[in-house]
This record gives sequence, structure tokens and C-alpha cells, in this order.
Amino acid sequence: MLVISGSINSSRPGIDEMIAQRDKEALLRMVREALDYGAEVISVNCGTRIDSEVDDIEWMVSSIMAEFEVPMCIDSPSVDAQEMGLSLIKTPNPLIDSISADPAVMEAMLPLAERYEARMIALTMDERSMPRTVEDRIRMIQKMKDPLRAHNIPFDRVYVDPLVFPVATGEKNGLNTLDAIWHIKQEEPEFKVCIGLDNISHGLPARELLSNTYLAMAASAGLDATFIVLNEQSKALFIALDTLKGNDKYCMNYLKSYRKGLLG
Repeated sequence: MLVISGSINSSRPGIDEMIAQRDKEALLRMVREALDYGAEVISVNCGTRIDSEVDDIEWMVSSIMAEFEVPMCIDSPSVDAQEMGLSLIKTPNPLIDSISADPAVMEAMLPLAERYEARMIALTMDERSMPRTVEDRIRMIQKMKDPLRAHNIPFDRVYVDPLVFPVATGEKNGLNTLDAIWHIKQEEPEFKVCIGLDNISHGLPARELLSNTYLAMAASAGLDATFIVLNEQSKALFIALDTLKGNDKYCMNYLKSYRKGLLG
């Protein structure tokens, strides 16, 4: 499973101040911590800082690239911010988060994905509605196909996000998204599936318990990638998931990780 760190986001406590103060030491410490906890991609988001977003993205990406050879994701609806970030990423196949089935969004973002050979997070929504059913989500994926073909973007470079709604606002929200993940993997197998994991526990106490449990459920439904705010237990969680999904021959990685003290 592709693990995308979502911790560097200006909407989270303390991050806006870090960006405003250009605190490079704090930024790099966050990146190092995320990598230690098992991140494979570092996402940067300063969407709440609309007036300075392009400059902020430039500072963050250039600072990270100077210290780490790590895949990165630019999380922004702004074409200018995306282009700035993509132009500075030195690792191959960066991630764009996010496009949608809105024709205007695809027209703006797909040329960037084509130019930079980027992978994409594609929200299963358009300019008119948010998805509520499996059929809604499948329809949005189908709506994206012709524009993707027109820009020579392989479907397997696209991580479809079926959108996770908090279980606090509807007791069936978690099950509905799990159902969507399974159907997408069955009906549109060329596409990968990604979720913003922590949305499931929004508004509830003991969020880590709910999020980690939901991650295991989503993995069994076919999940390929997740955005997650990682912590010191995360690495062990992903090692265990990889083993249980049958990707760890003779459990060798699990056993090696145990001997290294990585499983807690």
C-alpha cells in the first residue's frame, strides 16, 4: 500500500505558523519523522494560505528536495501552485492532489499531469454533486476516461478517491465507502484507489482507534493507497497489513521487522 503523509497541511495546528515563519528546521523534522514512521510520499498543502500559496509551495518543496530524495505530492486546487511544486520535484512521477470529474478542473490539471508524468488523486465528484452511492462513484470514473486518454495518461497512474465521509455524520458512511472501494476494484480494475483515512474518525474521540481499524477494513476491500497523519505505531501497522494481505513471502519482512524492534 502506498503511504502518503498528510501531516504538512496548513489547516493543522501549528503548521500555518511554521510556514509563515519559514521554519525550515521544523519542516525538515516533520519530513524526517514521517519517513521514520513509514511514509513513502510526502504531501504538502498550504491551501488555507491563498494569498501566498505559490510562494509557500516553492519554499516547502525546494527545502525538502534539498535534503531528501523523496517522492512528493502537491495538494492544491491551484494550477499555479501545482506547477510551481511540480517544477521543483526532482523525484519521478510526482503526485497531483487532486483532480475531479469537473470538466474545468480536468482541463486545467491534466496538461500538468501529462507534462510532468505525474500520478493523480482523482476525486469521484464533479461540479454538480458529491457521490452518495457506488453508482455515483463509478459514473464519475467513467466521466474522466476520455479526458485522460486525450492527455495520454494511463489509467493505472490515477488513484481514485471514493471519498470518505465521517462516521459521526452517518453510521453507514464507512460501509458505503468500503462497498465503493470493492466495486471500483472489480469494475474499473485499471484504476488504483486511495482514501483520506482520517476523515472517517473526524469529530470523534480516540480517532486513532477508528482510523486504524478502518484502514484494515479498507485494505481488505482492495485499497491501494492512503493519506494518513502518521505516528510511532504506523510503521508496525503497515508491516502487519502487508503481511496479512499476502505480500510478505514466508512472513520474512514481518520477522525481520520484529527482530529490529519495529513492531513495538
